[in-house]
Amino acid sequence: MKKVLILIILAFGFVNLKAEYTKYCIKIKLKGCKEKKLLLANYYGNSFQIVDTAVVLNEVATFQGNRSLTKGVYTIANMKKSKYFDFIIDNEFDVHISTNLQSVIDSAQVLKSDENKEFFDFMKLNSKLFYLNKKINNSKNDQSRIQELKDYKNEVEIKVNLFKNKVMKEKPSSLLAVIFNVMKDPPSLPKSENQMKRYRYFKSNYWNTIDLSDERILKTPVFHKKFDTYFDKVIYQHTDTLIKEVDLFLQKQHFNDEVKKYLAWNLLVKYEYPKIMGQDKIFVHVFNNYYKKNLIPNISQSVYTYIEERANTLESLLIGAVAPEMVLLDTLGVYIDIKKASKKQYSVLFFWDFDCKLCQKEIKSLNKLFYDKREELDIIAVCTVNELKKWKKASAEYNREWIHVNGTRSAKGDYHDLYDIHTTPTIYLLDKNKRIIAKRLAASQLEEFIKNYEYSSTSYDKK
Repeated sequence: MKKVLILIILAFGFVNLKAEYTKYCIKIKLKGCKEKKLLLANYYGNSFQIVDTAVVLNEVATFQGNRSLTKGVYTIANMKKSKYFDFIIDNEFDVHISTNLQSVIDSAQVLKSDENKEFFDFMKLNSKLFYLNKKINNSKNDQSRIQELKDYKNEVEIKVNLFKNKVMKEKPSSLLAVIFNVMKDPPSLPKSENQMKRYRYFKSNYWNTIDLSDERILKTPVFHKKFDTYFDKVIYQHTDTLIKEVDLFLQKQHFNDEVKKYLAWNLLVKYEYPKIMGQDKIFVHVFNNYYKKNLIPNISQSVYTYIEERANTLESLLIGAVAPEMVLLDTLGVYIDIKKASKKQYSVLFFWDFDCKLCQKEIKSLNKLFYDKREELDIIAVCTVNELKKWKKASAEYNREWIHVNGTRSAKGDYHDLYDIHTTPTIYLLDKNKRIIAKRLAASQLEEFIKNYEYSSTSYDKK
């Protein structure tokens, strides 16, 4: 589904950054290249976009035109999108690089573009570190050789750091300085300090080295990783804590419009189908508090409508929400209101397909749960296939005691929309008040979840 979101954004021109119309001529000599054509692409977050193609003549590909080249990191790739190497476009749009396939970085010669001469000097130092690490790992038990390599590696690391510091000091507004600032580790306190104090200091200084008003950061391969690390590893993974941090982040920082748009969008992508149950609440929060209030710039009406529909669907299915009303036909041809079908403590909504092998595996786990907890739990199996005879036969074979209904015969809306069903199997767990307390768990996880849920509820009641 994330891919669908990204494709829609691309389709509506979400990622068109501001650029001056400047003639460009990028000449690449790639010795040993047997390709007929090469691609020129630029980075955008954690992906890249094709900008131009060029025919290869005598191992040389020349990309040229009058349209915009946004400032950032570019890559040369074959038609299968396998990358050969990166280079930069900042203030120079006339670039000539010669290299060979045997040693693309180390043998590279920048014949035109001072910016790229500097960039490749850095890349070559990094290449040295890569091969030194490889040699250290392959040296096995030869301790003297390992130490020798480590000493050399330390020397190269010192050169890398000196190189970075020089660029950031002497050319602070250059793209290369921007990249180095993004790559920089946030400052930290000594280990002797209190752990919580160190964490807070690290978190509060995380973005200090990055200029979020400079949209060039979006066109590098390093910024998105920084974004992911912050929200996946730095911030405590509790939904309400994340919402608080999202607000602090989006309201506190001084963003370029394109950067703010990018970050808000990627928060939606991250939390539409989150790894941790319940974090889709963040998607809804971002829409209601930023998109709905027109705080995210330059969003087309088509994209806004799509996000709004997704937010409305997810909001009705948040943990703690009353399950949407759904009235479906049972095996006797009687319409059943699934919220009234069970009076027990828990109801499991199981969306399934009788030809789905994974569904059959889940059924075994659900049957065990059902027989262990039949006094307190019902299973409402919603078949997603419009083959009534096969469905009735399969339902009888798997478990007659479950409540069986067919999702394709509805008196209250489409189950796909009501419960956001795009794959089978999908499971929801409801409490006695038909509130959603868990969703998209594996059947084997339900028993442990119920145990923990009851323990948490009991502990809370005692307080």
